[in-house]
Amino acid sequence: MNGHDLCIAITADNPAPPPVIFLSGRTLPKDRVIGLEAGAVDYMTKPFDAKELIARVGVALRTGRRIATLTHDASVDRMTGLLNRAQLDDRLADSVGRAIHVGTNLGCILLDLDHFKSVNDEHGHLTGDDVLREVASRLRRNLRTSDPVFRYGGEEFCVVVEGGDRSGTLFIAEKLLAAIAAEPICGLDVTASAGVALWLQTFTEPSELLEAADAALYEAKRAGRARVTVSELIAAPTAAPA
Repeated sequence: MNGHDLCIAITADNPAPPPVIFLSGRTLPKDRVIGLEAGAVDYMTKPFDAKELIARVGVALRTGRRIATLTHDASVDRMTGLLNRAQLDDRLADSVGRAIHVGTNLGCILLDLDHFKSVNDEHGHLTGDDVLREVASRLRRNLRTSDPVFRYGGEEFCVVVEGGDRSGTLFIAEKLLAAIAAEPICGLDVTASAGVALWLQTFTEPSELLEAADAALYEAKRAGRARVTVSELIAAPTAAPA
């Protein structure tokens, strides 16, 4: 492409890159191939018809919106509006990569609603769904935008805390449990338990961080629920010599 070619970037109301149409005086098939392989969604040659250009722009916008909708639906849990488990796997892998190569802290919080089965059994699944949606809303309101929250599965949620050390991640976990229990949900007193783990250089896979947080969550449940437990794999600071 050269200075006589026009590259049209079409803005649309979605976070994806805008669709691009090439408008060029180059008419050879190889030029079309170059433009399309560069990422354009369409290629028109000069001279062009204005109505046809407008029609092609409309098609590009509609296609872009469909792709954005499909991307959103594939990444978000329909029930709660939180990011889903597939997104957790992808984003946690990215966060672990940064923790390894840059040496930053990385915390993980797994939360589980206490006695949630009894909510469904005694009040019905519609009430249970409302409880999950409200819990998700309280989690979002009490987290930084840099701390993504995911629906881990069922009544479990996961928060990834980039840069989170032991005290910072523990503080966030306690804040979230307090937010969940602050006011009744659907007339019910709802509490949650949480397990906290930090990325250790002895780990080799992101799944090990989740396993450590899950083990800590199990201990919180065993100890009486409605509390936070920190993974025993997190080494306590050693006392200074006397």
